[in-house]
Amino acid sequence: MTNVYLIRHAEAEGNIYRRVHGHYDSHLTPRGRMQIDALVEHFKDIHLDGVYTSDLTRAKKTAEPLAEDHKVPLHIFKTLRECAQGVWEDVTWGDVEWIDPEQYHNYLYDPAKWNCTGCERFYPLQRRITKAVQEIAAENDGKTIAIITHGYAIRAFMCGVYGMDPSEITKLPHCDNAGVSLLKVENGQISVDYFADNKYLPEEISTFAHQNWWRMNSDKDDRNLHFTDISGASFDIYVRFLKDWYKLCGKEVTDLTVKDAMVRSAFNPKSIVIGYIGDEPVGCIDVDAEKGRINFVYLDETYRGKGLAVQLIGHAVNVCRDAGHDKMSVVLPDYLKASIAFFKADYYYIAEDDGTCVTMEKDLSI
Repeated sequence: MTNVYLIRHAEAEGNIYRRVHGHYDSHLTPRGRMQIDALVEHFKDIHLDGVYTSDLTRAKKTAEPLAEDHKVPLHIFKTLRECAQGVWEDVTWGDVEWIDPEQYHNYLYDPAKWNCTGCERFYPLQRRITKAVQEIAAENDGKTIAIITHGYAIRAFMCGVYGMDPSEITKLPHCDNAGVSLLKVENGQISVDYFADNKYLPEEISTFAHQNWWRMNSDKDDRNLHFTDISGASFDIYVRFLKDWYKLCGKEVTDLTVKDAMVRSAFNPKSIVIGYIGDEPVGCIDVDAEKGRINFVYLDETYRGKGLAVQLIGHAVNVCRDAGHDKMSVVLPDYLKASIAFFKADYYYIAEDDGTCVTMEKDLSI
């Protein structure tokens, strides 16, 4: 018999910015790195004979410190990858839901019916992960190992282990980032000691403690935003949000500011977008892609304080990284204390403070 600790990778950018991961090789977040430290500490007194991981960066970076601390080999397996999600990859979940609501529903509630261009279907994914776990366990008979893989792959695998039809997948608990399950594998037969344990994670570093989409009765608004550029009717919405932002800063919008936005948007439509929930515009982000700087981020007053703004920041990260920047900045009047606190919470640091304005920066290289 083989003891297998099945572990979901630590928090990565797609998990907080609400973007589809799949095989897209996203970065860990600062909170993800703290989760890894907690994971290593959790396994201090647990013997491991080997660590196996998906070849995607977010999984490898989770596995490496665990293997190093136990002084055991790290084995990298492409067969432990997340489900390939084709044309959805690195697209926001909100855009997927808006553009293809039927397949978005299938993905969540009846994944055997889920299909999009270039994706890996549910049953091939389930067979791939199950075979990988069984083969790795067989090679380590009598030993204890850790396997680091991905959220959707784990759910597909566990559906098979529990003998659940894919249409019953909502009955299966979600696994937090760095969540741990313990399996017993003997002669290819898999039993579960426990599943998706995250109790070892302090609340301040648990991803699920900061999100509520996975549970009922939330005071947060975890709906997915979809985005559109400011061409057509969205331009008037942009100007309205821009004027409100300038008013908060004690300024008035000039014609030159508006013209500059039109030029930048025409050159790079992703640089200025409106965030929507359904047909309702809820916010905007304006990014200077050339300078790697957020000009402003705005949420309609009705939607403030509900956890939605981080999705706008995720869009800005995507734009600035695509433009080749390893840092992203924002300049704020020093009296906008709530805005400064928001950016600090997203791991910005103060790079400059002249007593009037605060320049904050975020590292995009991690």
